[in-house]
Amino acid sequence: LRMFKAIPGTEMDQARCLTNLGNVYLSKGEFYDAEVCYKKALKMFEAIPGTEIERTQCLMNLGNAYQRKGELYEAEDSYKEALRVFKDISGVPETEIMTGQAICLGKLGNVYLSKGEFYDAEVCYKEALRTFKAIAGVGVEKEVIVGAEVEQAKCFMNLAILYNKIQEYSKARSVLKSALEICEQYPMGTEPVSYTHLTLPTN
Repeated sequence: LRMFKAIPGTEMDQARCLTNLGNVYLSKGEFYDAEVCYKKALKMFEAIPGTEIERTQCLMNLGNAYQRKGELYEAEDSYKEALRVFKDISGVPETEIMTGQAICLGKLGNVYLSKGEFYDAEVCYKEALRTFKAIAGVGVEKEVIVGAEVEQAKCFMNLAILYNKIQEYSKARSVLKSALEICEQYPMGTEPVSYTHLTLPTN
């Protein structure tokens, strides 16, 4: 990073480096340092035309840092801003944009769930699920289709957790069944979903 700063015209490289450094801090649990890096990177990306994808990733990472810190309103704002920027993206494969939007919706749903705003959480999870289903329907690459199916399992599991929390057990069992059907079809990548199933009571 210090070397890039000494070279004119390397703002993009600096911003990417800051993002990667933020990711390292986030994985180490050093959330304040991660936040600082993401904010610096975001400011640089905003000054560079055509970096909407990078901005969305940075905003989602910043949201992750806020959420890990328990700053849920700040996390909510970051995810919402990322969703807004996704709408401005062009020149990128549609499935890539849709995937980013759906992942961001899932994260926003998790924030609402943590805040006890269950209706908004349900809306986000269902919209993410619809988007992943659409990706699986139009995805031409096998790995894109499989990835979308795996993410659907995660959406179903999030809905099961939500319904269980609000004691709508029949709905919880229904979406849990859907999640497990996908887990059986794609055991690789759905291990966290299967583990959550083992810890989720549905009365």
